[in-house]
Amino acid sequence: KYRSEVKLFFSGEEVELAPVPLVEFLDAAAAKLLAGIEKSKTFTEGTIMPSYFQHVVTDFEYTGFLNFVGQPFVKATAFETKVFPLFLEGPVRQLKTVSDPEARKAIHDAVLASNLYDAPIGQYKICE
Repeated sequence: KYRSEVKLFFSGEEVELAPVPLVEFLDAAAAKLLAGIEKSKTFTEGTIMPSYFQHVVTDFEYTGFLNFVGQPFVKATAFETKVFPLFLEGPVRQLKTVSDPEARKAIHDAVLASNLYDAPIGQYKICE
């Protein structure tokens, strides 16, 4: 079933990759991911990792291709990023990736100061 669903997008041809370009690609991908992580924290005052984003297409171009039911394919050319309310899952997973004790404490303190912590009852909430 999987192959029939992706047959329009993949030829199935296997190719051998040289190690140097592959390592260069993986290094570039890792750098882009780290930059994305840092950028995501700018949506929440720089400390707490958001859990979920929505990227709304604000502009697109028609590709000239149609899918199997006649709907046009488009290429998105612009997005608007929206952040969903904070979920405790984000900073919990973030804490798993941070080894610096001071950074971990900053994350903990930021969560305590956020709407994820209900001070009157002294408990964390799953989401804002």
